[in-house]
Amino acid sequence: MAETDAFRRAYDSIRELFPAVGLHPQDPERPIKAQIQALIESEPREFFTFLLDDMVVVRPFGSNDREFDVLRRRPDVASLALRLHPGVTYCQPLNLETPPPKLDADLTWDWRFPRTRPARLLARLTGWPHAKGDWAGSMFLDGYVFRYAQFIKYFAKLPEISFVTRLESLMLTQPLPGNRVACYPRARVVNLALNQVDAHSVYPHAGGSPEELNQRFLSGGRLAYDHLKELVSHSCHLATEPRWSGG
Repeated sequence: MAETDAFRRAYDSIRELFPAVGLHPQDPERPIKAQIQALIESEPREFFTFLLDDMVVVRPFGSNDREFDVLRRRPDVASLALRLHPGVTYCQPLNLETPPPKLDADLTWDWRFPRTRPARLLARLTGWPHAKGDWAGSMFLDGYVFRYAQFIKYFAKLPEISFVTRLESLMLTQPLPGNRVACYPRARVVNLALNQVDAHSVYPHAGGSPEELNQRFLSGGRLAYDHLKELVSHSCHLATEPRWSGG
């Protein structure tokens, strides 16, 4: 939501710069989940994904790719992770080393992890390379691709949420059927943690404030990330200072 005149001016500028993109301000009088569901239902398609505002596309991708065919033909695969690849070994938000779990020929893995203490102890004793960090989940919002028809039925059954950033936690604890997730040989997107998302988020970030970023935008500055094209990173998240052009 645009809480101040400065943010409202920025949204007006975005509407002028990108007239083909629909901007839908959150309505405080309506349930949040109902608003999100209405947007998802407004344009049926074969696949659906959330592309969040801290994500940068570093490689092209599309529904004709082999990885999308894996999602089409394998019901045991719940989603396709655009931000993961076999070289991801570190989870920046948790400051945790996360060697990838065992991947099959389609680059899919079992995303489940031991939730109980005995199960975790058994995993350590047996050396089972189970999923950790960003590998341990099938329902992240950050560029995870789902089958649209399956996802919209699933989403409609979820309970209401009190704030937007609660949605991912809810989905992770109530996942779609399918114990596996697929990925590309190289990540297609990366998360740039430039600022704190909201009061409910405590993950590491570069330290800038939304107000500072917004003012730079209103002054003509534009985030410039050409240097991230073809990036190969050991983490899905980068806490890096923003680069600007103009302004």
